[in-house]
Amino acid sequence: AMWANVKRWADAAGAGIDQIGNVMIYNMDDSTRNIVNVPWAKMFPDRANLPARQTLNVLPNGLQEGIFACVVTAVV
Repeated sequence: AMWANVKRWADAAGAGIDQIGNVMIYNMDDSTRNIVNVPWAKMFPDRANLPARQTLNVLPNGLQEGIFACVVTAVV
């Protein structure tokens, strides 16, 4: 659902997934990495045209109960 929302927000802003330049993912547990990776591969199937991405296994303040958090930057 997150990646569908990211696409919807980019489209609504007049951009698209090609304008997404950077994605920062805070993963709370490495065992849940595929929750992010599998839909990521579907959203960005062209491995030669991917946004920059960094995934950190951390526990940011305020997100102790979550599985992951994501910050997306698009150029509109």
